[in-house]
Amino acid sequence: MTVLLIGIGHAGEFDLLAEEIEKKGHDAVLINVQNWPGGSPLSLEPGKETAIFGEEIDLETVRGAYIVPHHLLHPFENRIRDRLLDDFDAGLNQIREYRAMFEGLCGILDSRSRNVIVPLQNHYLQDRKPYQLEVLAQLDVPTPETVFTTDPSTVKEFVEDHTRVIYKPVTRGGKPYELTEEDLTQERLEHLETAPVQFQAFAPGDDVRVFVVDGTVVGAVKYTSDSFSFKLAESENVQKESITVPTHIKKIVKEATNEIGLTLPVSIFDSNRTVNSRC
Repeated sequence: MTVLLIGIGHAGEFDLLAEEIEKKGHDAVLINVQNWPGGSPLSLEPGKETAIFGEEIDLETVRGAYIVPHHLLHPFENRIRDRLLDDFDAGLNQIREYRAMFEGLCGILDSRSRNVIVPLQNHYLQDRKPYQLEVLAQLDVPTPETVFTTDPSTVKEFVEDHTRVIYKPVTRGGKPYELTEEDLTQERLEHLETAPVQFQAFAPGDDVRVFVVDGTVVGAVKYTSDSFSFKLAESENVQKESITVPTHIKKIVKEATNEIGLTLPVSIFDSNRTVNSRC
């Protein structure tokens, strides 16, 4: 049996996954997306049992795949930047065509009932944060008050109602930053028209990541650093500790991952645990 690992080759999780897969007597095949754009061959023939992604892959023997969606040649990747600066239109079309090959492979494996993590329909789920928070609100999951906006007056009103505010991108897992007086100057606020921003009431507590496998909470990790968010700290300065998840938090996380659309074998749910263990 073969399991495909698709993403940037130096990601540490791939080494761990490959080790565990091979311990179970299976083959782990890394498809390093950093080989493209480039001269490494790519070929897909619908209905055929082989594909070429750098090397020939026997699709009949593939039983599963682990894909990191945001590694699949997107414009926001640092390594793509120079290509776009050189010729934006041509570069954008080029990476779109390459990405279609990888997304096509994911769809083909899924259509053949292979175990694909993350499934194709969830590749862009991180681009839908307003929807995700709406679902959490409907489930009565306690979340910080949030507004997505390009309007300076809305930001000012929001700040008046909250002692501390953080802001971050509307999409993906961008780093959060605490709003300062300098950010509230007219010059800074006028930059909002460039793109929407997510503003959120600061929530004190522990950074906790909960892991869900096939609908069951299997564990959680607490991250501790000198910053208010572990995402702002260098990885070597972040302490990680396995913790026990309270029963009511398990229930919330299971409901949330199901309703948001994380109906896949492995899901990750980030939460903030305060002293009374609320999410």
